[in-house]
Amino acid sequence: KMHGSGIKADDGLKEKFKEMKLGSIPFFKVEIKNENFVFKTSGQKTGSKEDDFKQMQQALEDKVACYIFFRDPTPNNDGKWVLSQYMPDSARVNSKMLYASSRAAIKNDFGSSSLSEDYFISDKDELTLQAFLKSRAKMDKNELMTFQEQAKDEATRGEILAMSDGFALTVADVPITVSKEANAALSSVKAKISNKAILLLNSK
Repeated sequence: KMHGSGIKADDGLKEKFKEMKLGSIPFFKVEIKNENFVFKTSGQKTGSKEDDFKQMQQALEDKVACYIFFRDPTPNNDGKWVLSQYMPDSARVNSKMLYASSRAAIKNDFGSSSLSEDYFISDKDELTLQAFLKSRAKMDKNELMTFQEQAKDEATRGEILAMSDGFALTVADVPITVSKEANAALSSVKAKISNKAILLLNSK
């Protein structure tokens, strides 16, 4: 099944995904080339989480957007992976849009159940263990806040909280599922491609 941009992993890349999950490598990098997901490189286990992140930083290019899959470094998420979407400010706008609209597809091909969260970055300096753990602490804080507190907090900071595909929100005990189209719009705002996203509540 295709999502968003229509790009999907071929059988070779899906086998590579399985190989990455079963091995001990700390991360791997995927780019979009000629409307295909392409495996670019992977890291070597160093024994140090800080050094693993340094390897990831070195794999990033200043003007080239990409996806970085890395093993979740937190104790309670052993065996899980994090999908980092790297969108440098200097990347082409159409490239940013393509990566934002293809994120749901690559998550589906990799296996959403194997992912603990999305991590959006636009600068190499954001791909450090310290920066990731700070982001995780911020996310945990958001999970403890009421919906009203979150809305107020988001309005104050002028940010859009990126949500995983298929994630169900609950407002006053009413489940609300965020569609892939809505999530793509939020991703565009998060990636600074668009300056706003207007969402409508479908009661059907």
